[in-house]
Amino acid sequence: MSKDPIFFQISSPRDMLEKAKREYSRMKLNLDTDIIFNFFVTTYHIMDYVKALGTIDGAAIQQMFDDKDFRMCNYVCNKGKHAILTNVSPYSSHSDGPPGGEIIHTVRTPDKTVRVEELADKLIAKWEKFFADNRI
Repeated sequence: MSKDPIFFQISSPRDMLEKAKREYSRMKLNLDTDIIFNFFVTTYHIMDYVKALGTIDGAAIQQMFDDKDFRMCNYVCNKGKHAILTNVSPYSSHSDGPPGGEIIHTVRTPDKTVRVEELADKLIAKWEKFFADNRI
């Protein structure tokens, strides 16, 4: 049996970014927990595909890992994937709203609160810039 490197039709960083954009479009229409989770997991793991290229400068990759918004993305991704986070985090996630009213999903840091939609906007823009800067 041969090892197939393609997961369905996802085989490149661009494929993962396009998947993140599809999740982003869904999220803008419906702030459902599953869609939010899918967006952040996909968006964070674009980096796995970038690193697999083996052609992107390590400093550029590290700069993305050091970015505050990308660290928030990492938190949301891992908070959703793991029942208990083993690393202490300055972040927390919240869903607030009146009964029967609009639920507002946020990520909080010690110094600010960000709505997930705002964070998603920033992350898509940062990935687009990263891809352009690194000719992906």
